[in-house]
Amino acid sequence: IYQVGLAPCHIEILEQFEAKAYIIVPIFFGEKLWGLLAAYQNSSTRDWQTWEVNFLVQTSLQFSLAKSQIDYLELVRVKSEKLAQIAEQEKAFTKISNRIRQIFDVEDIFKITTQEVRQLLRCDRVAVYRFNPDWSGEFVSESVAYGWVRLVGPDIKTVWEDTHLQETQGGRYVQGENFVVNDIYQMGHFPCHIEMLEQFEVKAYMIVPVFAGEQLWGLLAAYQNSGTRDWEESEVTLLARIGNQLGLALQQTEYLQQVQAQSAKLAEAAAREKAAKELLQQRSIQLLTALRPALNGDLTVRAPITEDELGTIADAYNNTLQALWQIVIQVQGAAQQVAQTSSNSDASLAGLTNLAQQQSEEITAALGEIQHMVDSTQAVVANAELVQLAVQQANQTVESGDTAMNLTVKAIQGIRETVAQTSKKIKRLSESSQKISKVVNLIGNFATQTNVLALNAAIEATRAGEYGKGFAVVADEVRSLSRQSAAATIEIEKLVQEIQAETGEVAVAMETGIQQVVEGTNLVSDTRQNLNAIVSATAEISQLIERITAATQKQMTQSVTVTKSMQDVAEIANKTFAESQQIATVFQDLSGMAQELLTTASKFKVN
Repeated sequence: IYQVGLAPCHIEILEQFEAKAYIIVPIFFGEKLWGLLAAYQNSSTRDWQTWEVNFLVQTSLQFSLAKSQIDYLELVRVKSEKLAQIAEQEKAFTKISNRIRQIFDVEDIFKITTQEVRQLLRCDRVAVYRFNPDWSGEFVSESVAYGWVRLVGPDIKTVWEDTHLQETQGGRYVQGENFVVNDIYQMGHFPCHIEMLEQFEVKAYMIVPVFAGEQLWGLLAAYQNSGTRDWEESEVTLLARIGNQLGLALQQTEYLQQVQAQSAKLAEAAAREKAAKELLQQRSIQLLTALRPALNGDLTVRAPITEDELGTIADAYNNTLQALWQIVIQVQGAAQQVAQTSSNSDASLAGLTNLAQQQSEEITAALGEIQHMVDSTQAVVANAELVQLAVQQANQTVESGDTAMNLTVKAIQGIRETVAQTSKKIKRLSESSQKISKVVNLIGNFATQTNVLALNAAIEATRAGEYGKGFAVVADEVRSLSRQSAAATIEIEKLVQEIQAETGEVAVAMETGIQQVVEGTNLVSDTRQNLNAIVSATAEISQLIERITAATQKQMTQSVTVTKSMQDVAEIANKTFAESQQIATVFQDLSGMAQELLTTASKFKVN
């Protein structure tokens, strides 16, 4: 301590502790410096080792971890207790909700709610407050601990007229807000309000609204009389939820009362309906008894008319019987007329049947003649179609010849162009042979000059003696080559002359061929014009045959139509004959039915 440079006061304190050397390390809890951990050597100075310092640092860190673990365990314990309390409250809330939902009497609901909530919150009083139409109110139920003044009882009725709630028509509670007071003297209440609370012996309280549907019905309050109290948020939430359940129970009870009243009304209506139904049955039996003779054919009976619904039905029955009476009289007259008419019509129907049969036979004979005419027309149409087919084949043959002639003309014209082009090429060949002749002349001149030069070179080589022998040999070779070139030039010139002579003959022959092609083309053109005339005549004949065929087919169609019409007329005549027979049968049946109808109608009593 004497070598580290400490202040004298600091050394004095250390001497009091008898310390000669020491190590001090910090102890942190989280980010906060909590204290120090120190190791002292009092007997003498000491050279502290590094591992000793590290050991002390690690020990301080363990202190920090241990303190954090203790704090965390304490937090877990508090949260566990809180969760257990919430679970207990939730269980109690479920129990209270189930009990009040099973009860349909308002007094019992209030009684159970206040008792259960007071036991659950462990408070001194729980009360239910109901609003009047003028927003004053009274306590209607409570559960209070022993020794405190009672607000509700057999002869006790506590009315609390809160002017603020009356002026604001429910104040904060209309908005669904809760009101929590931990100490009435610290909340800033008016003196009159505190005086009223002191009469109820209240030190702290919390109030939640109770809604029945959308209407604020009243309040549910929990009071602490023994002293002030810090109400927990979970307790306020629990009281608010129970207030909601109380509102639902009130609404359910109100609905039940409405249902019971409606059931009573329905029972009364059912009783009235039953009595009316029994009276209706009695009068219905009387009405049916009065109308029973009408079932046996007596249309002169009438039902008694009353002033109720059955009177209307009786009046309708009477009108129906009256109408039926008139119908029966008309049926009787009509049946007599039908019977008489049926007798008179038998003779007319017999004559009509004979005429219809005669008409059917004549139409059948005419139909046979028309069928012969149709067959003849059909044969004409068939022949016309064969002629038309032959003309079409001739047209096709002529068209084929015309097409072939066109192709021949095109081929001859192609030959003509080819011959003309060949003639041009032969002329060009003659010109080329002339050019070759000129070139051959030049080559001949060149060979002559080469021969002269070779001769001169040989002479010069002879003059040179021994030194000119090699040059003389070359000169001989050149002269030999010039002779060969001259000989080849003569042969080429002969060949060119022969080509020129043959080219001239070919050119003359080509001109003659061109003239013949022109004459052949003209003959083919005349032949084509004649074929075109034949095609035109054949087309006119084909059109005439088509018109004849069309007219014949139209005549055949009209014949078929006439035949169909005659067949329809014949069928109609046959049907007329058959229907006349059926009508005769029907009139006979009608006569029998008229007799039966007359017999049946006579059974009704109309007089």
